[in-house]
Amino acid sequence: MESEGLGSQKAAELIKYVKDSFQFEAFKDLARDIDQSDFVDVPKIIDLLKEWQLIEAREFYKLSLGRIETIKKFESYIDSGVKEVPTMHNFIKTFPWLLDPRIIEFKDEVRYSKILKEKYPEEHHIPDEDKRIDFCVLHSQLIYL
Repeated sequence: MESEGLGSQKAAELIKYVKDSFQFEAFKDLARDIDQSDFVDVPKIIDLLKEWQLIEAREFYKLSLGRIETIKKFESYIDSGVKEVPTMHNFIKTFPWLLDPRIIEFKDEVRYSKILKEKYPEEHHIPDEDKRIDFCVLHSQLIYL
């Protein structure tokens, strides 16, 4: 691949991408097999579910590795004292699960009046003072600012 202008690092990333794509396709094929199987063949269903667990475990493993690297980067930002804006702000905007892994929805730099209009559309009186909020998090139907 180096003859094609790809360095060894880029070639390794490309191979990993192709491999991951294949595994994802295998995951979809497995889901289709489970969906189309007759539930009479119990041993086949058990084998398919075991295979599903392996694929799912690999995906969680990859997710965990990515999150560990993100946490290390976050720690390095804290240790080096980076500025809140733009570095830390943008990092948390990109990875809101650092604040709480249960976050459902995350918005940054929203206006107070917009939140009120979305949450209470029937209300006609919106306060005159319209403050900007750095982060707005939706968790279990509650809004955290």
